[in-house]
Amino acid sequence: MPKLNVDKHATSKALTDKLRLRFGSGKERNGWYELDGRKILRVTMPKGRGPLPTGTANSIRNQVKLTVEEFGDLLQCPLSGTDYEAIVRTKMDTGRL
Repeated sequence: MPKLNVDKHATSKALTDKLRLRFGSGKERNGWYELDGRKILRVTMPKGRGPLPTGTANSIRNQVKLTVEEFGDLLQCPLSGTDYEAIVRTKMDTGRL
């Protein structure tokens, strides 16, 4: 599996801007992805700045149900919020969510 080398701030910004997640400010920063008014996926982001450890980056990637390539696209901008919604709907239809 390719190593994910990502920044906490850039990841949080992509998740809030593109997927419209709103993270709480409690001990754990949890955000929910909503689809059709229903909470579908929960994502936990660590606090602070700097790089995400590889295991944490992979955990976040798994929480949003993306492949390494799709997650990279989400962070680098080719993957939009609309594209992500289509991926989630496809995974829901095939039972992989």
